[in-house]
Amino acid sequence: MQPLERTISYAASASSASPDDDLESNHRYLVFELGGELYACPILQVREVIKVRALTPVPYMLPSFTGMLNLRGQMVGVVDLRVRFQIPPAAGKPGIILVVDLGDSLLGVHVDDVRAVANVAPKDVRTEITVETKFAIDFLTGMTNIDERIVSIIDLSRMLSSAELRSIRSSAGDTAGDTARNAAR
Repeated sequence: MQPLERTISYAASASSASPDDDLESNHRYLVFELGGELYACPILQVREVIKVRALTPVPYMLPSFTGMLNLRGQMVGVVDLRVRFQIPPAAGKPGIILVVDLGDSLLGVHVDDVRAVANVAPKDVRTEITVETKFAIDFLTGMTNIDERIVSIIDLSRMLSSAELRSIRSSAGDTAGDTARNAAR
């Protein structure tokens, strides 16, 4: 896998098109690692990538909800994808948080590592996927091959149900209110 600093293109076959034409016909994905497997999400969903920081715990939340992050004064709920995907914890790896833009709010998504930004031609994404799982995987939108490895493409905005998102947004508002009240004292 190429380092993150470089954008890399993947295509099933070589073409005589110019590199600019190739980039326009491809879709850009942020490739990240989780439990030794590779996943990708549309790059436009990710607002920023940050190192894991101290999180403020919020009681009575989803098991995958690890707490709130203060991102330059904005409260952002963080979900651990390892817990969400039922992957055992990684010892000694702090990980990375992807700050995902959900349109009306932000969501932090804790992953193991960010690997690359990849350009993948739509024809190289397999969207007809039949797998049996223990839980709904509506967020899985396709699969592709990158560097001879299968990469699952996920839509992070569809990872949580609307009820789960409401609960996290509510916590972000409550935590922001607590922070403002404490600062006023």
